[in-house]
Amino acid sequence: MGLKSYVFLTLCVFVVVSSLSFGEEKDVERRLDDIEHKVKMIDANQLNYQIEKDLLKETYSDNYKLINLFVTIVLGIVAVFGYFGLRDVSKIKDKYESELNELRKVKDQFDQKSTEFDIKRKKIDKELAEIITVNQEQSQKIKFIELKEKGLSLYKNKDLSMSLEFVNAALSIQEFDTTCLHTKGRILIRLNQPQDALIAYRKAAEGNPEDSTSKYNYVECLYFVGQTEEAESFVAENKRLFESKLEGELIEFFNVIKLYHESNLDGLKNIAKSYIQHDNLDALRGKLEGWDFDDAIYFAHYLPSSDLKTAIQNIIYYWANKIDGKTLLSKLELPLPEPPEENS
Repeated sequence: MGLKSYVFLTLCVFVVVSSLSFGEEKDVERRLDDIEHKVKMIDANQLNYQIEKDLLKETYSDNYKLINLFVTIVLGIVAVFGYFGLRDVSKIKDKYESELNELRKVKDQFDQKSTEFDIKRKKIDKELAEIITVNQEQSQKIKFIELKEKGLSLYKNKDLSMSLEFVNAALSIQEFDTTCLHTKGRILIRLNQPQDALIAYRKAAEGNPEDSTSKYNYVECLYFVGQTEEAESFVAENKRLFESKLEGELIEFFNVIKLYHESNLDGLKNIAKSYIQHDNLDALRGKLEGWDFDDAIYFAHYLPSSDLKTAIQNIIYYWANKIDGKTLLSKLELPLPEPPEENS
């Protein structure tokens, strides 16, 4: 190797070593600068922390003093009021008990007055209720009388439908009124509603057990509708009452209706013949006092046409004093009775 080459190689090695040394030196300096900067930041942070700590201690100390002062003032005020309060507590207690006693007296007086007021109020309420009840009863009675009178007036004028409405309205107030029930029964018979009439007559008999007319009408209507066994049972239960009526002739009349329901035409004709003698051919049977045959006449009027209807209808006319004996026999196509033989 030549001398120049050796020198050049030595220079190269020196340059490389120098470069590496310089780079390491720069890196070391840079690291030293970083460490120095961090130390300075730590010192600064420590200084700030110390300052904040001192400020907090100072603030806490001031607040603590203020709180102590406030508590001291409050306790002082309480102590002062307590001192004066303890001095007057006995007086306040005595005054309180005195006022409480007065209040109790007032309460007792109020309770007494309230009791008296309640008694008077209840008395007034009772009297007022009685007055209202009496007024209502009087009003209902007046209304009933008006409806009843109007119904009877219309019945007399033969306005049966309107009469029935007024009678029903009257019965809605007094359901067992005998006059209204009898009138209703008569209206229904005339309107060819014997079953409904029976309900009205039965109600009158049951609601007025002491009324004999109700019992007579009830039994008659039982015969009209063909309930003869029930009618006879009722007559047996009230035997004396029915036997005394018209001296027993009422029962005889009911038997005529029974013969119709039994379709006993011969029986009806025999009864008709038994009524008539030669000396009373032109005479009426004679009115039976205390009995109205109008219901029976309407009953016969609505019967289906037949010889039975003709027989019972004319017998009823004879009982009602509307035809004489000769007419009765003629209607039933029966011969006139022979005059009695003269003694020689």
